[in-house]
Amino acid sequence: LEGVKGWILECVRTAGPDACPPLIVGVGVGGTFEKAAILSKKALFRELGSPNPDPAIGAVEREVLERANRLGIGPQGYGGDTTAFGVHILAAP
Repeated sequence: LEGVKGWILECVRTAGPDACPPLIVGVGVGGTFEKAAILSKKALFRELGSPNPDPAIGAVEREVLERANRLGIGPQGYGGDTTAFGVHILAAP
């Protein structure tokens, strides 16, 4: 999972202000490319603040959200503590 965390944070950092933060990040992990894309879209529509029912994935969501907000990109890229409102991860079985 360390690689997934790093990749998500790199995407947030690279997108920076161009993504018009604050962001809601949806991530799909596992399965085929198409399955991962569908999972990421479903993750975006999960209720904001609702943790993944899998405790391990929920912990990753919280950690990545905290680390994304420490990047200091902030709203509209002007700096600050709120780069993302939420990180939602769904995994294929």
